Amino acid sequence: MIPEPINRLGADLILWLQENLSALYGPMELFTLLGEELFYMILIPLIYWSIHRGTGLRLLALITTSSFVNDFLKWTLHSPRPYWWDADIEGLRAESAFGPPSGHSQNAVTFWGYLTATLRRYRPGWRWLWPAFFVLAFLISFSRMLMGVHFPNDLLMGWTAGAIFLIAFWKLMPRFEAWFRAREIGAQIGVSFLISGAMLALALVYSKYLAGVVQIDPVFFENAAADQPSKTIAPFSAKAPVSFAAVVAGMGVGGALMLRTANFSVGGPIGKRVLRYLLGLVGVFAIYASGKFAPETLPEWEYLGLRYLRYFFMMLWAIWLAPLIFLKIGLASAAQETAGSNRES
Repeated sequence: MIPEPINRLGADLILWLQENLSALYGPMELFTLLGEELFYMILIPLIYWSIHRGTGLRLLALITTSSFVNDFLKWTLHSPRPYWWDADIEGLRAESAFGPPSGHSQNAVTFWGYLTATLRRYRPGWRWLWPAFFVLAFLISFSRMLMGVHFPNDLLMGWTAGAIFLIAFWKLMPRFEAWFRAREIGAQIGVSFLISGAMLALALVYSKYLAGVVQIDPVFFENAAADQPSKTIAPFSAKAPVSFAAVVAGMGVGGALMLRTANFSVGGPIGKRVLRYLLGLVGVFAIYASGKFAPETLPEWEYLGLRYLRYFFMMLWAIWLAPLIFLKIGLASAAQETAGSNRES
C-alpha cells in the first residue's frame, strides 16, 4: 500500500489539473486509447500480417508478458486509484483493478520503446524517433493522471518497471526465440502450454491468497461507484492474467504450426497486404466478440475457462489459421526460409 501522504500530494495535483486543464479531456482520451487492449489488437496484426512478421510476434510477446507482470505488481502493492481514494477526484474512466504501477505507463515504455529501437535499426538516420517516443510515452501516461485513474507516483513506477522489463526482454528474447525455433514441434507445443500453465497457476494462487488476507477499504467501492456506477471494482480478479496465459499458449502453438504449414511472407502488393489485414481482423474480432456469450455472471471457474479458450483460439487464428488461408487464396506467398532460419523474423 502506498503511504497516504504520497497519495495526498498526488491527489492535490490531480485536483488542480482537472480544475484547470479540463479542456484537454478530449485529446487525452485519444492518448489513453493508445494504451488499451483494443489498440494493440488493431496494430499488432497489421505489423505481423503485412509489415514484418517477427516484429509483430515480438511486440505481442512483449505486451503480453509486460501486462502479466504489471498485474502482479498491482496485486502486490494493492493501492487504490485516485478516484477511489478521494471522492472529489473525477474518475473519467472505469477501472476495476488496483492502480500502481500504471499499466499504460509501463506498456508505453515497453511497446513504443521496443518499436522505436527496432525502427532505429532499419532507419539509423531517423534521429527524431527517440524524442518522439519520450513525448508519446509521457502523453499516454499523463492522460491517465488527468483522467483521475492514476497518481503521479503510479506513472513513475510504471516507467521504471517498463524500462527494466524492456531491457530484459531485448536481451533475453532473442536467446529464447532461437532455442524455441530449434525444437521439434511437440516440444514447442509442450513448452508453450507449460509456460501458460505456470502463468495460470501463479495468477490464480496469488490472487486468491491476497484476496483472503488483504482488506479493501469499503470507501473505495463507494467512491468508485459514485463516478462509474456501471463498473464494480474487482481488484483481485484473475481474468486479465488468464487472458495473458492463453495468449502465450496460442502464440506458441500457432507459431509452431505456422512455421511448418503456413510459413508466409509479408511481402506483396499493397492491395494484397490490405486485404489480408482486413480479412484477418474480421476473424480476430469475431472470436473476441464471442465473449458476450460468456458473461461474468457465470460461475468463476467456468467464466475463466471460457475466457482462456477465447483468447487461445483468437491467437491460433491470428498466428496460424489466418496465414494459412492467406496462402490458400493467394493473398500471401510462401516465405523463402526454413523453419530454423530467421529471414522473415
